Amino acid sequence: MPNEKILITDDEASIRTALAGRLQANGYSVSQAANGRQGIELARSEDPDMAIVDLQMPEMDGMEMLSHLREEFPELTVVIMSGYGTIEKAVEAMKLGAFDFLPKPCGPDHVLLVVRKALERR
Repeated sequence: MPNEKILITDDEASIRTALAGRLQANGYSVSQAANGRQGIELARSEDPDMAIVDLQMPEMDGMEMLSHLREEFPELTVVIMSGYGTIEKAVEAMKLGAFDFLPKPCGPDHVLLVVRKALERR
C-alpha cells in the first residue's frame, strides 16, 4: 500500500475533503491547504511527494503557486486541477512544469490513475 505524501490545495473545502478521503482510503498521507500561500508553507514544512493544486483561488492562484513550487521544489510533481479548465490553461500549466491537468469534476478512478502516474514519475 502506498505511503506517499500528497498536498491538496483548493479553496473549496468540499473538494479538498472529498479528494483527501479518496486518497487516504487508498493509503496516501494527505495534507490540505485552503490557498496558495498556505500550500507553499505546508510544502516547506511537510516535504510532500506530490501536490494537487486548484487553478482558481483567492490570494494566489494555481499558476502562481505552481511557479513558486517549481522554484523551491524542482523535483516536486504538481498536478493542476480546475473546474474552469481550457486547453490554453492546460498548455500553460504544462509549460510551467505541471505534470498533468485535471478537470473538475473528475472521477475518483481517474484521479487515482493520475496520482499513481505522477508518483511513478519521481
